Amino acid sequence: MKHAPEKIFPGEAGFVLLVYVGKASKSRVWTGGYTGTRYLFGGKKRKGRVDVRDSIGFLFPDSAGGAPPVFVPGAPFPEKGASL
Repeated sequence: MKHAPEKIFPGEAGFVLLVYVGKASKSRVWTGGYTGTRYLFGGKKRKGRVDVRDSIGFLFPDSAGGAPPVFVPGAPFPEKGASL
C-alpha cells in the first residue's frame, strides 16, 4: 500500500534571517531547495526570513552545484515572546 508523501510546511523548523548581497537591481524569485517555497530578494528587498532547511542552499550554493553565494546570514530573530 502506498502512502502519501509527508507534507512540508515552510517555517515548521524555524526561520533564519538572510541578507542578499548580490548585484540584482530588480527583485527576483529564489526557490528553496527543501521546501519549494519561493522567496523574493534583490533590488530594494535585501533582507528576509527563509526556512532553516532552505537556507543551506542559499548560503552554500556550491554544495548544491550552484554559483558563488549571494546571501549571508543576518542577525537572528528574537525568540517568540522576548522583549525587544
